[in-house]
Amino acid sequence: MDYLKNIRKFRLCLFVAFFLLSPLPGLCRDMAGCRDCCKELPYPYFSISSNIVPWSAMLVNLAPELQVSRRLSVQVPVMWCPWNISSRRSVTAIALQPECRGWLKKPGQGHFAGVHASVAWYNLRNVDNRYQWCGRPLIGAGVSYGYAVQMCECLGMEFTIGVGWANMRYNHYYNIPNGAMIDRSVTNYFGIDRIGISVRYTIPLKGGRR
Repeated sequence: MDYLKNIRKFRLCLFVAFFLLSPLPGLCRDMAGCRDCCKELPYPYFSISSNIVPWSAMLVNLAPELQVSRRLSVQVPVMWCPWNISSRRSVTAIALQPECRGWLKKPGQGHFAGVHASVAWYNLRNVDNRYQWCGRPLIGAGVSYGYAVQMCECLGMEFTIGVGWANMRYNHYYNIPNGAMIDRSVTNYFGIDRIGISVRYTIPLKGGRR
């Protein structure tokens, strides 16, 4: 029953996201500047994107991004997972992964390299075990590479992959109501920590210039 309830919640969330995003293509077509594809973005710009990859794991996510200079932008992805698939398996988490990006040529378009940090608070259930952050959240850092394609002045796609390090300090419990703590552990992870296929909507800021 818990599984069915959360599937319904997830479907509702997808419907809301589709409802909110569905006017954007029409809005894009109505803007004179969007009739010509692959135009250079105005400077500075602000964008909102959502990564399709975390959605496949039922992670709700949005990533605001602001251009801060001719070649630099700052993005702050926020991921949230409130779902309890069942009493035996669940992931409840909120994570931030701010990144500073350097663009090779045009800002917001083409190749970029980034440096990011990671912070996450989590409570994971897996069959007989439960893991919960303690003392401080997960922390980490890494580097990434990506490529952005601007389909028109306000809509684009972005592809990115990153590698890095993360340190997790957590308590290990029996996965039962009021389950006793088994131990406390610290784990280091090295590997892929960022992967994305994102849809991006760009908003030119007032007073922006090309």
